[in-house]
Amino acid sequence: MGAFPTMVLSLPRLLVAALPLAALAALRKTFDVDVFWHLATGKLALSTRSLLPVDPFSFSRAGAPWPYKDLVAAIIFYLGFARLGWAWLAMLKGATVLAIGAALWLAMPAGRRGPLAWLVGLGAYLLAIQYRLSERPILFSLAGYALLLALCEQARHRLPEGRPPHRVLAPLVALLFVWAQLHREVLVGLVTLGALAPSLLAGWLLQRTPLAPLLPRAAPPRTVLVVVGAGGAALLLCLLNPSGAALYRTTLSLARSSLFQELLNEWRSLPPAEMLRTFPATCAVCAVGLLALLLRLVRALRRREQDAPVDLWHLGWWVLLAVLTAGSLRWLPFLAALSALALLLCLAEVEARLCPAPDKILRMGVFILICSGSLLVATNQYEVGLGERPDYYPDDALAFARTVGLRPNVANAFGFGGYIIWHGWPDFRVLVDGRSEQVYPAEFVAACARAQRDPAVFSAMRARDGADWVLAVNRPGQETHRFLAADPAWALVYLSEAAAIYVRAEAYPHLLPLRFRHLRPGAIVEAALNAPVHGPGVSELHTELQRMLHASPTGARANAALALFYHRQGWLAARDRAVARLRALHPDHPGTQAVLQQMGIEGVSQK
Repeated sequence: MGAFPTMVLSLPRLLVAALPLAALAALRKTFDVDVFWHLATGKLALSTRSLLPVDPFSFSRAGAPWPYKDLVAAIIFYLGFARLGWAWLAMLKGATVLAIGAALWLAMPAGRRGPLAWLVGLGAYLLAIQYRLSERPILFSLAGYALLLALCEQARHRLPEGRPPHRVLAPLVALLFVWAQLHREVLVGLVTLGALAPSLLAGWLLQRTPLAPLLPRAAPPRTVLVVVGAGGAALLLCLLNPSGAALYRTTLSLARSSLFQELLNEWRSLPPAEMLRTFPATCAVCAVGLLALLLRLVRALRRREQDAPVDLWHLGWWVLLAVLTAGSLRWLPFLAALSALALLLCLAEVEARLCPAPDKILRMGVFILICSGSLLVATNQYEVGLGERPDYYPDDALAFARTVGLRPNVANAFGFGGYIIWHGWPDFRVLVDGRSEQVYPAEFVAACARAQRDPAVFSAMRARDGADWVLAVNRPGQETHRFLAADPAWALVYLSEAAAIYVRAEAYPHLLPLRFRHLRPGAIVEAALNAPVHGPGVSELHTELQRMLHASPTGARANAALALFYHRQGWLAARDRAVARLRALHPDHPGTQAVLQQMGIEGVSQK
């Protein structure tokens, strides 16, 4: 073991090694639908010097109580965004990765902080939670939970050693207080701290039983009482946040609402097979972490070891989180985090025994991370970078709405609400948006979701609220309000890669000349394929395709449909120009290959 001290590397050096991972997580174009209303909230709160107690953004719930729980986070988001733009949000994502890396280093015992275990643990952790690394206050919970787990690991070792409990527990309470100002999922942290006391008490009560190797080291009852007091103090301190008791009340009501769990993707419940298909990497990390945990517990029990890196606290908390995850996906990132931590602790023990050369491993890990990052950048031009994902948001649609003078109340698709609030308010007021349970009753959100597909529900809602135009989603496979294209009372007057605008015909008679008569959401390419050759309507269809291309110059469907249209009409020079543009814009898009094959053109990947 003489070489053992050389494997302990400093935290700054390890964080430098994590920079490629942080950059990979940060440099991703956003396709989040909620980041925009968070920015708008922070901006309005600062400009009005208000806690925003009522809803200012919607016409459907104007003036309704708004117990907003993440106001401080929204202000942080806006202040940085106002100065640095999307780079600020990328920095927050990168900082989250580095905070998780620091937390994992703190979670490892001081004599077992090896670089290999740390790199593998961090990689597994980020692989498992990467789908939640979006520009939302959830970033603060992802970092906060990792730090909380690390501090709990330290407390579980230091309290039985006789360290002053107030010094060990004060960082935990302080972290929870700060967390409560930033995001409502501090409740997970409070429950985790609450589980610490019974685990320590169990270690004391059962220290002379055969189960002792599977339990935390014994801490006297007096120390356990201090832990209970710390949990109570944290619970009370967390009430000192901008929304007060609503932090607990609204979060718990959402967690118990089966209707919201059905409507909101991040709260829904998935059967195991579908969860495995949807989140394969996360499920893999959870399974590997559980396997490492079980194997190490079996070894501790067989060999009567008293200082195993994991114990029944980890297993019990894993099982509880697994049960919660079965009821709601909201808990999956926390289950994945605990699984990655268990894997890390077990690997750190193995690495301490093998004593590898840390510098060589660290250089190898950094090299692998840089190569994988470069490969990702080279092969995924749609995702890597800063800013909004192209052709995903209705920016041009809102400009059109302003130009033609559409009225303030917009019956928007659910996914566009936050974007309208940020880019359109106060000119436009939304029907619904991602604030969900904070502003809108579950039944109302459900009705809005049904109205995107059901003409009867849509008509009943418009009869009540009088909204006379609709901003619908037109992203491939996600089109909403498609039934309006066949309704003579409504006119489709705008179409882009991302959005469609329908107006009530009698409310906007001056816009009827703009009505699309040939293109329909969900059937753009089909319209070009089935266009009559030199027949009636060809000129109108050509104009509509050009209008869509003008609205979305880089759109894959718009460019593909125009190329197919030219091919069908036999306009080969125009077709070749359209094909060259499609290849230049979307060389690796699967739709490009399909379109070129339909036209019998080779060389799909040429740029």
